[in-house]
Amino acid sequence: MALPLVLPASRVGAQTLTVPLKIEGPRIFVTVRVNDKIARLLVDTGSEITLVEPQFAKGAIELKRANIQQQTGVMQASICVLSVTLGELTLKDLVVGVLDMTDVKRRTGTSMDGLLGEDILRRFRSVRINFKDKTLELER
Repeated sequence: MALPLVLPASRVGAQTLTVPLKIEGPRIFVTVRVNDKIARLLVDTGSEITLVEPQFAKGAIELKRANIQQQTGVMQASICVLSVTLGELTLKDLVVGVLDMTDVKRRTGTSMDGLLGEDILRRFRSVRINFKDKTLELER
């Protein structure tokens, strides 16, 4: 006789957002929409804030400038409020860093429009990278 599946109380009613990933060697990318423009972001758990290229923030008002620590040193980024859609979830009024990513793209040898940072990932109870299915599983 099979035992019924019982979820722990903390997971009852949990919802999981599943987003396709593109895995290229050691790098993991996710496609999102930033202000209704498609963007390819590198999933970067070490980045405190999501960063995007300036073309995604055209028309946005700069709130302030902030220092962003990069491997090559400190760079100045504009801080703006943008809309980011990840799968079926739209995060409106999200504070995002706007930074020319030319140096990062050159160092990594990859094409990307920015970094998906911890500021978005920490909104979820659990973040799982499913390498077999090539998906990002975000549990709410």
